[in-house]
Amino acid sequence: MRKQSTRRMSVARKRQEQGMNVLRRRIHFGLEDMSFWHWVVFAPDDEYAWFSFLPRQVGLVGSLPNNRRLTKPFPVSLTHDNGEWLASDPVYSMHAVGPRIHEAVAKFRHILSDYLDILSEHQGPMSQHLRDQLAYLQEMIEETQA
Repeated sequence: MRKQSTRRMSVARKRQEQGMNVLRRRIHFGLEDMSFWHWVVFAPDDEYAWFSFLPRQVGLVGSLPNNRRLTKPFPVSLTHDNGEWLASDPVYSMHAVGPRIHEAVAKFRHILSDYLDILSEHQGPMSQHLRDQLAYLQEMIEETQA
């Protein structure tokens, strides 16, 4: 094991001296990877609690429409598909689409608030899945003063 790592070091040193690339393979980033990295660098700190690159996920925090705010980081998966970004909840099937990441996330914030309104209006006879989803949203979202 030691000889192999010493050999690799000497080969890498020779390649550097010759002005060649030390890596055997070039690293290629796709357009969606570069777009995600660019967005993460310039994303506002007060709207996101954390970022994960594989899989692409963010933790949404901050305000929502209709005088609401998230009580804790809300996990959202980001996927690039057919030239558009999909922001989706990994637990329930809530999602939004936009041509750019920030637009998909903004639409997703509206959907969260609107969906809470819809589920709250129909609290009567609902399936267990919808009751669980309502409880999940009520735990994550709170009303704020106007």
